[in-house]
Order: sequence, then C-alpha cells, then structure tokens
Amino acid sequence: MYANTIKLALCICLFLTIPSYTEQQILTAITTIARITYNVAKLSGNVNSILDILFGGESGGITTQDLDEAVESITRNINAAKMDILNSILLQSKFDRIDDAVIGIRSSLTDLKNCIEAKEPTSRHEFQKLFIKRYESDGIEMKIRFLPQVLTYEVPGRSGQLLSLLTETTRCNLTALYEFQIFYLDLLSSGIALEMAYLKVTTHIQTKNAMEYWHTPCENIQQAFEKVVNECESKFVTYANEDIADAASPVDLWAKNNRWFPLKLNDVFFSQARQSFQFVYVEYEDGSMVWTKTGQNNRYSVFYDNPPKRYTLSPYTLANATGLLQAAIKGEDDKEAAKNIGTSTKNFLSAFGYGVQTLLVIFDNGGFTEIPSKESPALKAELKGIKMKYCDQRDDGCKDAETCGDTCNIVKEPVGNFKIYAYIYKVKAASQGNRIMLDVEIL
Repeated sequence: MYANTIKLALCICLFLTIPSYTEQQILTAITTIARITYNVAKLSGNVNSILDILFGGESGGITTQDLDEAVESITRNINAAKMDILNSILLQSKFDRIDDAVIGIRSSLTDLKNCIEAKEPTSRHEFQKLFIKRYESDGIEMKIRFLPQVLTYEVPGRSGQLLSLLTETTRCNLTALYEFQIFYLDLLSSGIALEMAYLKVTTHIQTKNAMEYWHTPCENIQQAFEKVVNECESKFVTYANEDIADAASPVDLWAKNNRWFPLKLNDVFFSQARQSFQFVYVEYEDGSMVWTKTGQNNRYSVFYDNPPKRYTLSPYTLANATGLLQAAIKGEDDKEAAKNIGTSTKNFLSAFGYGVQTLLVIFDNGGFTEIPSKESPALKAELKGIKMKYCDQRDDGCKDAETCGDTCNIVKEPVGNFKIYAYIYKVKAASQGNRIMLDVEIL
C-alpha cells in the first residue's frame, strides 16, 4: 500500500541471519520449519499506516479500499487468535500463559478494529481511548512480551521445556509442530502489531526504535523451533521403525509417516502374497527407507525430501526400458532375479549420469499395495507376466527348485509382475553415504 508500510518491518527480527533486508524480503518473511513461506509482517504494516493517517492528521491519499484491507487483515488475525490448535496437541493444561495471551490479544485486536472502522472522528477517538484503557488494564504488553519465553518455559511438575514436551507428547509429529508454529507466530505477530499501535497513539516513540526490543526475542524463538526440529530428526529412524512394525494397514502406516511432513514425504509398499516374498531386492542409503517383514507381509516406507528434487530425466525412462531390464532375469529359477533386475536398473540409469538413492524391486503376484505421495519422484517400471519357479520350503533337501522333485512336491511356479521403483540423484564427484543392499530372505 505504502513504502513506509513495509519499512515498519514487524518480523525483520526473524531474519537475523540475513545480512541486509530488502522490502521484499521483509514482506515475504518465512517461518523456520521447512522453508514454508509465511507472511507475518503485513498486519503491523497495515495497522500502523492506517493509524498514521487516521490520528496523524495526514490525508495520505487514503481510500475506502485501504481501510477495508486494514480491517480485513485485523479480522483475519482475530479469527486466527483462537485456541483450537491447542486442543489437538494434548498439552492444553500446560498452556495457560498462552491461553491468557490469546484472550487478551484477541480482545485488543477487536478494540483496534472498532477504532479503524469508526466513521466519525469523535467515535474514532472514543474507540481509541477504549483501546488504550483496555490495553493497559488487561496487561496486554506484559502478556505479549512473555510470549517468546513461553517456548522455553519449564513446565511445573514436568521435566523439560514446553516446546520439547510438545514434541515428546506427539512423538515428534512435525505436522502438529508446524501448525503450532504458524499459530504461535500469528499470535506474536498480532501482539507486536498491537504494541506498535499502542505506542503510535500514546507516545512519540519511533516504531523503528521500538522494534529494536524484539530482535533478540525473535532470534530466540527461531532457535527454539530449530532445536526441537533437530532433536526430532535425530529420532526419525527410531520412530519410523516403530511405526512400520505397529501399523495396522498400508493406509495407517502412510498416515503415521506423515507426521514428518513438511520435512519429509513418503511412499508405502505392502507385499502380502507369500509367493512374492521369494523375489525382492532393496538397496538404500541410510535414512531413506525403513522396512520390516511379518508373518503376513513385507513392509517398506521410502522417505524423501519435501519438495522432492526434480531432474530432467523423463519419468517414463525406466518404463521405456522394460525389455532391457527383463533380459537381466536368467531363467525361471533365477533365485537372484530381483537383484539382477536391480543391478540392470542401476547400470541403465548410470549411463544418464544418475545414481540410485533408494531402489525397490518386488515380485507381485497378488496382494501388493502401494500408497505413494502425489509428489513421489520415483521412476517406475513393471515387467509383466513373468513366470518364476522356486522351492517353497526351508529344508536341506529342498534348497532350490531343481532338488525338490517328487520327494518334496512343493515346487511353486507363480506368474506375476516385477515392479521397480528407483529414487534417483544426480551423480557428483563427492563420495556417497552409507548404502544398504540386501535380498529379502524367504520367510
């Protein structure tokens, strides 16, 4: 609306790591989690620009649209300053201080909205006095200024700081943490805007000078969220392995894995038919896959960055090479058919300058389920109508199909499709991380 709107810089303090701040950088301030854009500067800018004009005696070319935008902005923040999010994170009884701030800030925002909406100067000044009176009597400034300390507040009767206890209680549900951060920054944004508005109508203090107070508190907020995200990342493999073992279904597992959104996305694969267990190959870098096998199925969770890296290689690259990949199978009783297909897949992609971070080759002859994220970067191929042969018993006399014969009478000849999923990266000169390669053993 006006250049000085942007220069009020509500959340310049959230970006102390940026050596200089352009107006666009300030206006597009973002939260620390997952680099998701979140604008927290606009409310304070709009409010102060309008107050400059309404109470500073300037005409400023203000229009009805400008006033409507300011009121709409405040209204959104009034609606956002509610406690619904606290009901979903199991620690509401420990958030009394935040509850108090929510109630006070919401009430004060309503007073400010009434002040700006007033049509007549006399009414406007009456609402202004009411805004000032309630701001002071309700202790809004104290509640606002305590907000940065709440995150590291030691909860009475519990060992640990509030933010850490939140992640502990939700088993590092980063989606809930992200929602809480949006709620929290929205609340803080509203609070700072109220403080600036109060100073604007009661003192001659420059907003720029008043904002200096918030630099260190906002830096502490950023560090507090970064700390708990890092702590959760260190527990990722532990929680992912627990989830894959306990999941009741592929859908249940995919939902559990989504607690790592927005940092990670995931694809889930369940292989339920017993005959498909015989021909499986997986290869992956540490942390990119967790898997387990039960008496009923094999389970795989593949994790990748959000957003996934995209390359110029066509998504149909593997699908167009099925003839080459099928040629890697050395006959119906090739016990290492899945591994051979995997090796052929890697060699094929290597020719294009790509390596494979995660590779999954599964023989599907029924009961196979995949639940990918819609953003899944996997390159896929399917070798259809493949007949395999194996001996379905762990016995010294039945190690392979050739020795089964009539005495064992347990030769299996399933017909199914080999499904291939390759998650790739562009090969660089730097060394790669630890890789795990294995043929999944017969159950």
